[in-house]
Amino acid sequence: MTAKRHYTIVELQLPKSNSGFGTPKSGDGTVSGVNVYMFTNYNKPIRRSEILSLSDAGSEPIGGIKKCLKGISESPTKLQPEVGLAIRSSGSIQLVDSTNFGDPNPFAPDVTAEVAAQGTFLQKLKARNYFSNNPVKIHNFCEVDGLYETKHYLTDGFNSDGKGKWTLKLKSELSRVDVGETVWPKEEYGYLRQDIDDSVTTLPVDPDLPDAINDVIRIGDELLKVTNVSNIGTASAELTVQTRGAAITFDGDTYSRTREDSHGSGDQIFRCYVARNQNIADLLYNVLLDVGIPSIRLPFAAWVSEIDTWLAGVRVKTIFYESMKTNDALKMFLTPYMLNVWYDDVARLVKVSAVNVWKESDVDLNEGNEIDFESIRVKDEESLRNTRSVIVYNKDYLTDPEEIPSYKNASTFIKPELEADSAFGESKIKDFGFNYIINNTAADLLVNRTTNRYSDPRRFNWKTQEV
Repeated sequence: MTAKRHYTIVELQLPKSNSGFGTPKSGDGTVSGVNVYMFTNYNKPIRRSEILSLSDAGSEPIGGIKKCLKGISESPTKLQPEVGLAIRSSGSIQLVDSTNFGDPNPFAPDVTAEVAAQGTFLQKLKARNYFSNNPVKIHNFCEVDGLYETKHYLTDGFNSDGKGKWTLKLKSELSRVDVGETVWPKEEYGYLRQDIDDSVTTLPVDPDLPDAINDVIRIGDELLKVTNVSNIGTASAELTVQTRGAAITFDGDTYSRTREDSHGSGDQIFRCYVARNQNIADLLYNVLLDVGIPSIRLPFAAWVSEIDTWLAGVRVKTIFYESMKTNDALKMFLTPYMLNVWYDDVARLVKVSAVNVWKESDVDLNEGNEIDFESIRVKDEESLRNTRSVIVYNKDYLTDPEEIPSYKNASTFIKPELEADSAFGESKIKDFGFNYIINNTAADLLVNRTTNRYSDPRRFNWKTQEV
């Protein structure tokens, strides 16, 4: 089989200005459009129509396509089966500078003939721009089939080795929203205007407290279900809550018990997030939307189809009673329901796969065809192996401490034959810790599937050629 020749065009979009040297950094800070730059490792001529079809910025690359692309290194998205949230993709692009490329902003008002003749192309590009969160596209071509893939990234720095070689660092588009540094539920707070005892059901609150009818609020360790609001936005704003100390219920189901308590003027009121008999797809959508991921990147209908196929009828009934790091919030339901979430840099969508560690692959790879002959290597993945799994769940009083006495149930699954001297001769425990979200059915499925899947895990590596 004759190998098809592949090549790449890298597209970089930087903000444009009509002042200074043609960029906001070198001018008055205003943005008036986009400057498009393209780099390639292809030595043959490229049709203008093909170039124009690539960029959504609607303009040709300044100075044409520069044939200075020397290499691309990418670290693809990596699933973490026992965590749920994938490691994001990243990468770098290597370019070689030249004095023959002209000026990167030839039409800018301050780029005189003298300025244009000074320095090199990439030097001036670096000096005039901020390389942070700028769109980068990696267009991959085949000479026979044409464009077959475009990957989307953001810039994360641009530096030189001092010898004419430059490295453009890349990060995932979702890095603009650093999930690891955000919190969820959103921190929506108010405060009490006066002291209250442990029986009053009309609470004097600050004027700016959000409308919270049928929501749950937390003051100290007490949860209160709001039944009415009045005079919100005024100095006499009030919330009416159900009988103090009564269980928090929705549609006949108990979501949490609580203990009534007295509170002082100025005590903080936290607005909780109630997952009210919620589909997991709904919950995931709300979390990611709340932390700033655009809805266009969240294919909700596809999530529902995937989750309902493998977790039919599963609903979340709980109260998120405090803000936590978004990663931790996601793990609370991604891990126990064996969901994996990652960002597809080509489709530009957040993807979801349900119980993918339990699925049978529908892809065949054949040695000597897709896989190079005798290149397969198999390695025991000791770090993932376990012979028993355990999770603790069913918390009556959600605001109680995260410790054993606060929980009523635990689910454990053991494969004793693997702990015998004739097998591994020891126990390897996967402890999922405490989880107040899942019920007994989900807990039993989790520990059973986990131990059966990871009782003797192996990692396969092989080499493959471009086709």
